[in-house]
Amino acid sequence: MKLISTLLLFLLFSLVVPVQRNAVAQESDVGAWFAFAGQGSLGEPDTRWRWWLDAHARFFEESDGFETSILRPGAGYRVTDQVTTWLGYAWIYNDTRNGSFDEHRIWQQLIWSDSYAWGTPFLRSRLEQRFEERGSEVGWRLRQFVRWTRPIEAESRFNFRAWDEVFIDLNDTAWGQNFGFSQNRAFLGLGWNLDDTGRHTLEFGYLNQYIQRGRARDSMNHILGVTLI
Repeated sequence: MKLISTLLLFLLFSLVVPVQRNAVAQESDVGAWFAFAGQGSLGEPDTRWRWWLDAHARFFEESDGFETSILRPGAGYRVTDQVTTWLGYAWIYNDTRNGSFDEHRIWQQLIWSDSYAWGTPFLRSRLEQRFEERGSEVGWRLRQFVRWTRPIEAESRFNFRAWDEVFIDLNDTAWGQNFGFSQNRAFLGLGWNLDDTGRHTLEFGYLNQYIQRGRARDSMNHILGVTLI
């Protein structure tokens, strides 16, 4: 219960503090993000080697529709039943009001997850090296993700989901990355198990995205998030 309380307070803090700090100088947009996120065993079922793939299509009203697509493959090694390490690549295409451009990333991450009577916590720490065609510098970024899920009923296929992800830029670049806090994403919604095994889940709900832009106006976006896991 302490972990649940801490998570919920963290979500509330991530939503309230940016609003109070920049309530006057904020832009706002409405969007819908659709994603697929999957992982599994590489080879035999009992192998420790894992594969990873997530893909995204993101739409915003101010962009007149499509804005971003992401394709992120990777490979991992299951150190224990609770801990897995990962290495991968990501290709991102952005079509914004300021023009379209590609971004390439190398990423490493550590995942910890376990199940308890009060729910399932999930922690992911990801380090990214970002390469943009608008500049030659490499942008280093840390992303900390925490999620909590719990079945609504003992035999129900629906579960409650809450997660938060904080983005910290670790250096400055000429193409626009600034050292320090850059973004927060907070999600509240439901998961629907599509089969009895629970291996296929449809996650849907409200996603709040706050972006700190330095000298430009900050953004607070309200998003419908739908992910097939």
